[in-house]
Amino acid sequence: IDRNSGIFFALFMMNLIFGNLFAAVFLDYGLETMYLFIVLTVISITATVLFLTIRVPPENEESGIGETVEVKEAPSIFEVILIFKNPILLLLVCSSIYSGLSQSLFFGSFTSLIGDTITIGYVMTVFGLADCSGKI
Repeated sequence: IDRNSGIFFALFMMNLIFGNLFAAVFLDYGLETMYLFIVLTVISITATVLFLTIRVPPENEESGIGETVEVKEAPSIFEVILIFKNPILLLLVCSSIYSGLSQSLFFGSFTSLIGDTITIGYVMTVFGLADCSGKI
């Protein structure tokens, strides 16, 4: 897996820590969960708008090290679907299903067992730290 996938995975795992810590501190101040959802919704909308405004680099623009950057044509939907015939990517299907099921357990069933809305963020932050260190 290349460098960009590793960066994405690291940012994804940091979400387990900092997102839960933010929610824990937010709820620890005695604010209602409705305000937490409003803040998180505004953050997600802002991130989506920023993502949509990413521009495509112009063709034949020189990079910082003196070589030209070649912009390739975007693949069609059919070409993207054909990627899933690759046996290496088919191996990722099982891990993706496991990841989705484990996240639904952790954030759906496990959190309802904790009960207290103030400590749930701290518990999930510790869980995120343990999960990140276990995946290193």
